[in-house]
Parts: sequence; structure tokens; C-alpha cells
Amino acid sequence: MSVAVAVKVHDGLVLAADSATTILTGTRDVYNVYNHANKIFNLYKMRPVGAMSWGLGSIGVSSVSTIAKDLRARLMGEHPTDDRFKVDPHKHSVEDIAVKAKQFLEEKYNAEYGSEQERKDLGMGFFVGGYSTDASLPEQYLIEFGDDGACSDPTPWAKDLDASLASFAMDYAIHRLVKGVGYDMGYVLKDLVADEKDIPYIIELMEDRMNAPLVHPAMPIKDAIDLAEFLVQTEISFTRFLPGASMVGGEVEVAAISKHEGFKWIRRKHYYGFTLNPRPEPTIPQENEKPG
Repeated sequence: MSVAVAVKVHDGLVLAADSATTILTGTRDVYNVYNHANKIFNLYKMRPVGAMSWGLGSIGVSSVSTIAKDLRARLMGEHPTDDRFKVDPHKHSVEDIAVKAKQFLEEKYNAEYGSEQERKDLGMGFFVGGYSTDASLPEQYLIEFGDDGACSDPTPWAKDLDASLASFAMDYAIHRLVKGVGYDMGYVLKDLVADEKDIPYIIELMEDRMNAPLVHPAMPIKDAIDLAEFLVQTEISFTRFLPGASMVGGEVEVAAISKHEGFKWIRRKHYYGFTLNPRPEPTIPQENEKPG
């Protein structure tokens, strides 16, 4: 399982996630939990667009991390034969990238899982965010594979808000902390109210009245980074003490996306050292110049 958080403010967008990935047996029992999965991705090098994932950790033999990098190669026009997904780095939109991401992921998913039985309980979320060319505020789009394998079109997230806080997947502690109530409040209210039809209204009212206003549009990007990291770490710590396998855990990875600085890693894990693996910085081709 996973936890993923996105914080949007005027200064930019912050993505944060844990590193746990759960391996299940054929009977859906937990075989093992590994704590070094990669769930945040830069979708176009040197450009302010990123993504994060949760749920399904791999499609077939390829991890979602590998698939996201395959998508990046196509978006950047680096694939030798497939140019269907190529994006102009000097004139791009986050929505267009999200649409291409949905198409690419759906093709991979459908090719690997052909039957309804194979797709059962293989849900997955993919969140694309960043800046379109000349945009003043970051944009966010949510792509979801349901438990039946159906893939949603990219849905704009907090489109009309100057600031937003979103959490996904196993965010039980975050939901309690921010909204003031847990996801299981509906079950509790069944024993307390006369008419169950009133329960959704009661929960909505409670969340509205008890919501913690943690985000402000003018919040500096560093504070948004600290908030996102705090929320993911809180979920990890909370899950650690619950009965059963800790399906949220590992290191917290954080990336910030701003209009002028682009996609920047704030906290990232590596299994290799930079001193042993030097590499040149990527460059963006000039207009009308093919990537070399």
C-alpha cells in the first residue's frame, strides 16, 4: 500500500510519498513489505512537471517507476520508434501530459491484464502535476484504475482553488488529523442516528466544521514542503503501531515543483553513490532542434 500527499500553494506544488511496497500471495495474504519503492517521478527533465503513484506497484514485470520513466522517454521524444507521446518542451500543457500518461498506462495495463479476473483488485492511482507553459499556478490531474481495471480520464484536482491539500491511498491518520473524523465514522453513526440517510450530511458537516486549515495560498514553498513531509511521516508512524503488517513505511520522498526552478528533489533515496556514478546534466533542445 502507500500514502501520497500533494500540497498546492501560490509558490508551487509539493509531492510527498512513502517508500513501502507490499507483495501479496495468490490468496491476497501479505508475503512481504519492501521499503525502497519509488513513487515520485519527474515526467520531463528540466521542465516543471511531475507525478506520483500509489496502489499497484508494478504492471506485469515492470515496476511503476520503470513505466513512468518509459513514459518520460516518450514525452521527451527519446524513444527510437514511438513518437505518439512526444511533447514540445517550449509549449506544453499539464492536461495534455496527463492525457498522454493515461493513454500510455492504460495500454500497458490492458496488454498485461486481459481478463476481468486478472484485473480484480488491481487498483492504482497516478497523480500528474506541475506548470503548463506560461501558467501562473500549478495544475493537478488524477488518473485512477478502479478495482475492476477501468481507467478514469484525467480529472482536474482543486482546479479552482489557489491552495489545496490532498492525500491518497492509506491516509487514515492524515484524514483524522486534517478532517477531524476517521473514515469509519459512518459505521459509528449507524448506531447513533435514527435515519441512516442523514449520515452523509452529518459527516460532511463534521468535516467542514472540524477541518484544520493547514494550507494558505501565500504559504512559502519551504513550509509546504515541511507540511507534506510531516503528514507522510505521521501516517508512517501511525501505521507502525497498528496490528498487522506495516504497509506504509520506508523513507519519505519529497519533490517540489515551481514555475522557475522546475522539478526539484527535496528528499530522495538512492541505492548508488553519485561519486561512483557521475553523469552530465540534461539539456533542453532549442526550438526546432531535435533531441540528440
